[in-house]
Amino acid sequence: MKITFLSLCLLILSLVSVFAAHKQYYDLLGVEPSASQNDIKKAYRKLSMQYHPDVNPSQEAHDKFTNINNAYEVLSDPEKRRKYDQFGPDFEKQQQQQGGHPFGDFFGDFFEGGGHQRERKGPELVIKIPATLEHIYVGKEIGVYHTKQIICPHCRGSGADDPDHVKNCNVCGGSGFVIRRHQIGPGFFQQVQTQCDKCQGKGKIFTSTCHVCKSAKVMPGSDKFTLYIEKGVKHGHKLTFPDQGNEFVDMRASDISFVVIEIPHPRFKREGDNLRAVVEITLQEALLGFEKTLEHLDGHKVTLKRDFITQPGDVEKIKGEGMPQHTYSSYHGDLFVEYKVKLPTKLSAEQIKLWEEFFRNK
Repeated sequence: MKITFLSLCLLILSLVSVFAAHKQYYDLLGVEPSASQNDIKKAYRKLSMQYHPDVNPSQEAHDKFTNINNAYEVLSDPEKRRKYDQFGPDFEKQQQQQGGHPFGDFFGDFFEGGGHQRERKGPELVIKIPATLEHIYVGKEIGVYHTKQIICPHCRGSGADDPDHVKNCNVCGGSGFVIRRHQIGPGFFQQVQTQCDKCQGKGKIFTSTCHVCKSAKVMPGSDKFTLYIEKGVKHGHKLTFPDQGNEFVDMRASDISFVVIEIPHPRFKREGDNLRAVVEITLQEALLGFEKTLEHLDGHKVTLKRDFITQPGDVEKIKGEGMPQHTYSSYHGDLFVEYKVKLPTKLSAEQIKLWEEFFRNK
């Protein structure tokens, strides 16, 4: 593979122009690259009120308002902001052109043999969410607070204490790789692309150390989600939030998934969309019949009435009193009630005599 000197120069000039433009959107909103999402939102609200066409109808204000909106659209989205910090204002066009690597179409074989490559994504972050059968029966909204890895809010993943302290690597010119020439035979040479040893393939070096993350570029952070456990979800049901998991400097943020873990219930056992419950009755109730209520998962009462002999282990099916179906929550499975007869542990002499007489006359 032959790389011309002109191609190298054009690549270096392109990279330099991108890095020089990295603060453009922050300057438009009047915030530092280390600004929090809250600071960015406040700055946007203030400026949009100042330059809104209804307030200031001049063409200059209209252009300013458009630019402010463009900047806010990118910086208010954590994933777009990460890409902007890494690639500059043209990150979307560059990503579309060659699947995640800047300048891929123009420099073809420079990157991964000229093939188009999707942007790498961090490994999925999975969190288990315990849920009671009551929550799954009625549906439940819950707040989840969790810790995760975030890009340092001060240096925005550069590792430097100030954006101006990030420079292009003087060995690779900011490309992250170097071309080495090896002789493979008399008069034959091979050019090999290898990762730059000085910048470790990053293309940039920093001349100061971020005082927040100590140049680790990432640090522990936290996030809060509001989840809704839908009626009838099954054990192991997964709720996924794309790009909301751990953040990385050199690849896309991971997805975060919350997995519903059903907690066993002391009274009801779930069997798909059906429920099973064991109800204990006395010997008298087994022989003479009974009427009683069973409290369901949402608190409503289910009437159990039998006016005939109930054998130990008899199962009664009560239609429509099971779990709601996840996809059609208005449809419910059935409730199966198994009757367990509780025998007395002790009988008096008079009771024994009566039972003997009963069985003798049977």
